[in-house]
Amino acid sequence: MRITDVEIIPVSVPFVEPFVIAGGKATHGKHAVVRMVSSDGQVGYGESSPMSSYSPQTQETVVAEIERLKALLIGQDPLDIQAIHQSMKKAGADCFALAGIDIALHDLAARSLGLPIFRLMGGAVAGGIDLSWAIGFKPAEDMAREAKRYVDVGFKTVKVKVGDEPTVDVERVAAVRQAVGPNIVLKVDANQGYDLETAVRVGRALTQYGVAVMEQPLPRAALSEMAKLRRKISIPIMVDESLYSAEDANRVLEEKAADAFNIKIMKPGGIRPSAKLAAVAEAAGMPCMLGSMPELGIGTLAGLQLAVTSTVFTWGAELIGPWMFRADLLKRKPKLRKGRLMLPNGPGLGIDVDEKQLARYSC
Repeated sequence: MRITDVEIIPVSVPFVEPFVIAGGKATHGKHAVVRMVSSDGQVGYGESSPMSSYSPQTQETVVAEIERLKALLIGQDPLDIQAIHQSMKKAGADCFALAGIDIALHDLAARSLGLPIFRLMGGAVAGGIDLSWAIGFKPAEDMAREAKRYVDVGFKTVKVKVGDEPTVDVERVAAVRQAVGPNIVLKVDANQGYDLETAVRVGRALTQYGVAVMEQPLPRAALSEMAKLRRKISIPIMVDESLYSAEDANRVLEEKAADAFNIKIMKPGGIRPSAKLAAVAEAAGMPCMLGSMPELGIGTLAGLQLAVTSTVFTWGAELIGPWMFRADLLKRKPKLRKGRLMLPNGPGLGIDVDEKQLARYSC
C-alpha cells in the first residue's frame, strides 16, 4: 500500500459568533483539509486549523506548505508514520501543516487495518473525555449567560478568556462565577496578554473567585518571568503558547515556569508528536489539558483519539470546535454526553466526511 495522492482543500466556516481573544478576533475558521489516498483505494482525512489571532500561520501559508511537502508523501507507505515524520522534519515542515498531514496519515493507516487510531497507539484508557467550554471577550453579562447555558447542559468546567483591560477581566470572571455557582471549575486564559506586574495584580484579584488555573498570562518566551509569577500568586499556571515541542517542555520544566501543560495537536505537528509531548509531561509528573485551536470535526476527533490513550490529561479537554462553528464537514457531529466527548466507533478517526459540506465551504 502506497500513498498515491494528497489533495489540499481550503475551507472557510463561520463561527456562531466572533471568537475574540487577547490576540484579536476570528469570524471564520479558515482551515485546510487534507485528503490522502492510498493505492488500495482507502482515503484518510486530516485538518490544519491556523488562527491568525493566535499564531503567525494562516490558511494561505499552511496550504502552500502542504503543497511543498506533497512530493515527500507520494509513494510512501502510510504505516511508516515515524519515517515520514523524519523526512518532514528534515524538510523543515511547519507544525500546522505537518499536523494536517499527520492526522491524514493516522486516519489512512488505521483505516487500512480496519482499526481506530487509538488502537494503533496502544489502546484506550477511557471511552471519552470531559470538556471545558471556552468563552471569548464580550460584555460580562453575556459571558455569564453563555457560561450558564453550557453548565446547564452538563459542562463541569468553564474557561474565561482574559488578557484585556485588567479591571474588565476581573469583572467578567466575577460575573461568570456568580452565574455558574461555586462547584464549577473555573479557568482563565490570557493568551499572552499581560506583563508580569499586571498578571500578579490580576492573579491576586481573581483568587477570591476560586480560579483553578491561569493559562499563558505572559508572552511565550517569558519563562523566567512565568516562574516569578508562580511564586507571587496562589493560582496555578498553565502554559500554552510556550509549548510547541518536547524541547519546549524541557525548557518549561527547567525554568519551573508552569504547573500544567496545554497540549494542542496543531502545535507539535499532529497526533504522533503530541503523544511524545504527553509522554514527556507524564514522565515529569506534569498534568495536562488537551486544547483546541479550535478545530472542526476532523481535528476534534483526532484530538480525542490521542486524549483517550493517556492518563496525563487530568485537566480534561477543550475539543469544542464543532459547537463553536455554524456548520461542520462531517455527516454526524461528534457525540457529546453531559459535557463529555465520547469516542466514536469505526476505523481511523471514526468519521464520515460529508463531501457536499466540504464542497460548500471550500474556498
